[in-house]
Amino acid sequence: MRAKLLSVLAFVMALLMLPLGVLAEQGAAELTASSQQSEIGDTVTVSISLKANTQTGEAVSSLHAQLSYDPDVLSYQGYELTDETTRKQSVAGEEAVWGISDSQRGIIDLAFANPQGCEGDGFLVALLFRAEKSGSSELRVNSAEYGLYNKQDETTSSYEMKPTVLSVIAVAEEATPEPTEEPTPEPTEEPTPEPTEEPTPEPTEEPTPEPTEEPTPEPTEEPTPEPTEEPTPEPTE
Repeated sequence: MRAKLLSVLAFVMALLMLPLGVLAEQGAAELTASSQQSEIGDTVTVSISLKANTQTGEAVSSLHAQLSYDPDVLSYQGYELTDETTRKQSVAGEEAVWGISDSQRGIIDLAFANPQGCEGDGFLVALLFRAEKSGSSELRVNSAEYGLYNKQDETTSSYEMKPTVLSVIAVAEEATPEPTEEPTPEPTEEPTPEPTEEPTPEPTEEPTPEPTEEPTPEPTEEPTPEPTEEPTPEPTE
């Protein structure tokens, strides 16, 4: 089992090193993906599907594709497979072996292999990119070839795919939120208070005091003192 896995892995690595278009006939299979819109800083997921148009008893045994994108607009982050992908690309419990290389700027080499053939069409792999600046980038299939395994006669044939644009990723500037206009409060008219008439106090008549007659004191008669007789001293002999 381990030796078989290593041989499949070696086959995938050989696919990555092999120039595309060697001994390949024009086939009907194609890769498809949908276009995307994003903003700067977003992670862009491009899901690639394979439509193989296989006949009864045929299965895709290998795929090698070279994809290109604008590295100024996007940066490659990796790839993802789902359980459904693994199930469809496995035969007799053996998973397909994947190899993806981004050693060249703006170029992705994608390859997988399972010598017994991978059953079913549909979702193949999701490529992850980061939106770096505003603009647009085509994700193109520059060249691709795949192998079909015929289960009846146990032979494998190679076919070439036509170059095509898989997807267009448009990257917009990060949206600037529009300022919210605060409603200007209308001034509230304060009612002008009506003046309150203060009653004018009526003057209070002060009663004129009547003069009080002071009694005239009657004169007091001073008694006339009577003279006191001084004794005449008698001479001394």
